[in-house]
Amino acid sequence: MCAYLTRVPIIVVLLSLCAFAHSDTANYYDLIAKPEATEQVAKAKPGCEYKDINLKKYGLQPFQNPEVISSKNGELVTTLSVEYANHNIGGCDTHLRTYNGKMVGPTLRLKPGDTLRVKLQNNMPPCDPKYPDRCGHGKDNVMNTPGNFNVTNLHTHGFHVSPAGNSDNVLLQIKPGVEFDYEIKVPPNHPSGTFWYHAHVHGSTALQVSSGMAGALIVEGGLDDAPRIKDLEEKVFVFQQVAYDCSGVIESYESECADGIGAFGPGEWEKMKRQILINGEIAPTITMRPGEIQRWRFIHAGVRETIMARVEDTRGYAQEKLHEIAVDGLATGRLDSWAKVELQPGYRSDVLFRAPKKAGEYWLMDTETAASLSLHGITEPAKKLARIVVTGNPATMDLPKPEELAQLKAMKDFTAQEIAKLPETKEPMMFYLGDRNDIPTTPCGEFKKGKGSDIIFSVNGKPFGEAPPRELTLNTAEKWTLCTRGLASGHPFHIHVNPFQLARLGPDGKLQNVWRDTLLVRDSRNEEIYTRYEDYIGEFVLHCHILDHEDQGMMELVKINLEGSSNHH
Repeated sequence: MCAYLTRVPIIVVLLSLCAFAHSDTANYYDLIAKPEATEQVAKAKPGCEYKDINLKKYGLQPFQNPEVISSKNGELVTTLSVEYANHNIGGCDTHLRTYNGKMVGPTLRLKPGDTLRVKLQNNMPPCDPKYPDRCGHGKDNVMNTPGNFNVTNLHTHGFHVSPAGNSDNVLLQIKPGVEFDYEIKVPPNHPSGTFWYHAHVHGSTALQVSSGMAGALIVEGGLDDAPRIKDLEEKVFVFQQVAYDCSGVIESYESECADGIGAFGPGEWEKMKRQILINGEIAPTITMRPGEIQRWRFIHAGVRETIMARVEDTRGYAQEKLHEIAVDGLATGRLDSWAKVELQPGYRSDVLFRAPKKAGEYWLMDTETAASLSLHGITEPAKKLARIVVTGNPATMDLPKPEELAQLKAMKDFTAQEIAKLPETKEPMMFYLGDRNDIPTTPCGEFKKGKGSDIIFSVNGKPFGEAPPRELTLNTAEKWTLCTRGLASGHPFHIHVNPFQLARLGPDGKLQNVWRDTLLVRDSRNEEIYTRYEDYIGEFVLHCHILDHEDQGMMELVKINLEGSSNHH
């Protein structure tokens, strides 16, 4: 591990990854076991109890887009301050890590060819040996143990940019009291679309993102200029799953409350009875005219729950469809009309929504997810996301025509002939959560559950730090096989820098090509994807986007080399 990480450009703000011990991978929880309360338990603060939130009392306020910061003269220059802030959520006075003291980060809008300059200021309390989780992985500093809670960095999720230096470099670790200048150069040919940014330090990603440290990142152009889209009212939906505990804080991955409910873990979100937020608000109200069309940019900035978005009337019957025009920010060149849109952690979906002709009250719902389809093998009950009030004079508006969208497709597909000739990666990518002794003998091979309890979170049976990087070559293309094995029913796969193509079933039941950067890989089937390694060399990561899984080791280092070169030891 240290032999290759020391070659990453290290700046004085970093805490060297080589300081971590990793002879024994610590485990936060066993999927089979119920989390238990720690010795010093906290009593619930009034208003922070684990009970249903009264939407009429604490929600239903007018929908508000996040603050917008746009580029000027080819640059977007801004500051993100990582700091504690106090906010009341559903009657609970919370104390959470934030960007600039807000419940959601500002929306950053720029154009292809612009430079994104972000001064990231870490204003969290300083490192202190009394609190080993602040700037390390607990008292024993063991790799893949949650920690580094006050250390941060910045990831531009979905951006095709350099992963090195002060660009989209998630190997940086910025300590409390330090500020760091990011300079992320967006190439002139970068696809327009909906992306997002968030903190990404190994060990604390789930804790910081779940606190609200995320925001929308929009590259303008493309679909924005389409004749029947450019004049539409646009709404940005940053879906958040803020897992504050009974004291209104997120300061541990373990339970610190008397009832033993932790911030993360299978089924814990349902037990906490917290509400999915949109831009920091509870069930905001969207007002539309009958027949009006709006553009909605969905960003799943949550940590571990599935969202199945559908519009229903007050009786629970499905209404107008969601017309998808982009997936993970990348224009599909089609109008795919779905009764419900699947959003896994890290997913994005741009949709056009036409309000029903009949005035009245409707709801954007997260419909029930059956146990067989849930990320955790348990039923996720339906939840109200936003209220839609249809009122006023009817609007006559048309959806874009197929030929208008076709010419705006973001990516060039591999042809069937090209796919047939693609070489496969040297090794499949297998997410494995289970006992060390039960790892399949070959990646994506058969899994047989034993009786052991040495649970690991891993890629191909190796927790992060126990394997050399996966080496790839610039200006080549490959076919990947992705799979899930072990105790979990699925994991969302996310890779930095380069998107990938796959085939999915469209709303008409026929196969269609889409490009993504995040994909749920279920244990019931292997996925085949196709990707090109273009423009950038350097080291970055692939990982599970159930972020507490990533923090505990379900991540792999990836390295793209120039042709004929390799620095692997």
